[in-house]
Amino acid sequence: MSRVGLFWIGYLTVLMLLSVSKSMVPARWGQLVWGAMSALALVMLTRTMVRWEGRKARDVGLVLERATARRFLSGALLGFAVFATSVAAIALFTGALRLVPTGGPDGGAALLTLSTLLALTAMEELGFRGYTLRVLGPVLGGWRAQAVVAIAFALSHVAFGWPWQSIALGVFPSAVLFGACAVASGGLAMPIGVHMAVNVARWAVGETDGVGFWTVAVDASAQTSVAATAQLVSPVVTLVAAGAVWTWQAHSARKSGEPSLAAT
Repeated sequence: MSRVGLFWIGYLTVLMLLSVSKSMVPARWGQLVWGAMSALALVMLTRTMVRWEGRKARDVGLVLERATARRFLSGALLGFAVFATSVAAIALFTGALRLVPTGGPDGGAALLTLSTLLALTAMEELGFRGYTLRVLGPVLGGWRAQAVVAIAFALSHVAFGWPWQSIALGVFPSAVLFGACAVASGGLAMPIGVHMAVNVARWAVGETDGVGFWTVAVDASAQTSVAATAQLVSPVVTLVAAGAVWTWQAHSARKSGEPSLAAT
């Protein structure tokens, strides 16, 4: 546990120190530069920790393999599916949700946004679903390790000013899903894919800063109903997806006779 705490102190230190890079480039490039530099620093931190402990990068999922691209794409498909299911369920239950096309950003702006989201996603996944989850798993067991990592992930967002409601209903359930994907795939490509897809989908429908391809239109008389329904539906859909991934991995591990964090 002390090693994991040390790693997370290093994670926060990296993010805070390298945040100065955002002021060294034009504003629209700031998040991309910060995310990319932080991700690279976290790769180095992870490699330092595993060498110190006599481990290999493969032991914490930090390795490129032939299946890496496939795992990333499968994660992206899952992330889009989870988001789309949530939106569809909210629209079905309330009957007051519509996606209105905006015309979308130009190609350069869209590419910059996608690159930025990839860099920031990799940064966060390196901090929580790589070294820390792999070290905690054998010590605490699968679900306990998941809970500790998910709570730490949520608290890291507190440090950057996120509201508690968004953390409890969005960040924490998503952390459970990302962790389940990390265990299921044995690496970081799948959770990065899921995490990025969710962020891209939120951007595409105008839930984050910047111009997406659609905007969510809600009837004025149903705004309260839609907000209340979203607060229930989104975390439930996310946690159901996490449970499905976890159960599938546990079943696959039992069938193959291989050890798995999902089996504990």
